[in-house]
Amino acid sequence: MCFGAVACNGGTSSAGTDSDTLSEEFVSNDSLVESESVASSEEYSDSDNVFDSSSDENSSSEEESNSDSIEDDSSEESIQQVKVTFKQGGQVDIVKKVEKGGMLTDIPTPAPKAGYIVEWESVDFTNLTEDMTVNAIETAKKYTLSLNTNGGSVMQTTITVTYGQAYKLMIPTKENKVFDGWFYNGIHISLSRIWEIDTDKAEVTLIAEWSNGGWTGNY
Repeated sequence: MCFGAVACNGGTSSAGTDSDTLSEEFVSNDSLVESESVASSEEYSDSDNVFDSSSDENSSSEEESNSDSIEDDSSEESIQQVKVTFKQGGQVDIVKKVEKGGMLTDIPTPAPKAGYIVEWESVDFTNLTEDMTVNAIETAKKYTLSLNTNGGSVMQTTITVTYGQAYKLMIPTKENKVFDGWFYNGIHISLSRIWEIDTDKAEVTLIAEWSNGGWTGNY
């Protein structure tokens, strides 16, 4: 005999079936939520990996850039230079640079100075390892004066003079004539004063001039 909603002959109840079905739906939903959660977690994980990869690439790029900069600095330091300063009175200093241990070949020409031979002091410009200063040496020119008496006579026919220094010339004699003075290219040369004539010639010829009335200038 069967009562209520319970099935007879060993059958299952309708309530039991509905309960099982509902339970399976909850299980299915839980599985779906869990699956979505895992998928979402994997997406975030993948996203983190992308950011991490990008960060690693940026970091690597910065490291390479820093490395290149260090190499450049090292390269500049390895190529050391020394300075050679050329000094001459009254002139602007001339500075030359050459690689340390190298040889300076571009040597400037000192400025000329009237009445002087100007040269740089003797220096070895090979295997330069430190800064150095080279000074100009100015040497006053010396001239040999050759005295042409123009028919007269004099005790000494040559005399050596130095530019910028005092000299003294001898007075020649000539029969029945008065000495008017020594002349160089038409310029009267005093018998004694400071030699200030600059010429490229090492020998300068002075010519005596004579007159009947005599020369009244300053001897």
